[in-house]
Amino acid sequence: MVGAQVLGQFSSGYLSDKHVSVNVLAINSAVISTFTIFVLWGIAKSLGMLLAFAIVYGFFGYGFSTMRVAMARQVTDDPIAIVAIFAILVFLQGIGNILAGPILTALLSQKTRLGAYGILKYQFLVVFTGTCIAISALTIVSWYLRPRKTKLLIETKMSIVGADTLRACIGNNTRNQADLAA
Repeated sequence: MVGAQVLGQFSSGYLSDKHVSVNVLAINSAVISTFTIFVLWGIAKSLGMLLAFAIVYGFFGYGFSTMRVAMARQVTDDPIAIVAIFAILVFLQGIGNILAGPILTALLSQKTRLGAYGILKYQFLVVFTGTCIAISALTIVSWYLRPRKTKLLIETKMSIVGADTLRACIGNNTRNQADLAA
């Protein structure tokens, strides 16, 4: 999984830096990861299936984490804000990492049955993990596919607010320069 993780992170980072839409990369990563969890991990009954899961999930699941800067660039062009957004995303991942152990331990079953989904012992773990990533995929898809009219309205309001703020700053700056000249 680690080898696939490195390749996935490098590929996703490279593509997001080359101005491939981060929405498309994130949607692909989340959808393929969801499919991999529910299908490959859920029905895995052999080492070969688990290896296939580890390779595919390692590549697509961990590639998602390298897109944080590209996600921040979608929100703002301000370098300080990009660093702040990146820090917030890393902080939230840290909270998830801390909570993952107790949550996943509680989801493990003591019973094992080879014919069952997730070999029964990991059934709730598979469903919980897959559902969480599916929710993230649906969130990204819903944002990406929202009506164009809504996109234009949001962008217009943001540019008006930005323009008003800029005019206010320039106006104040011009007054200050006039006061200094007098």
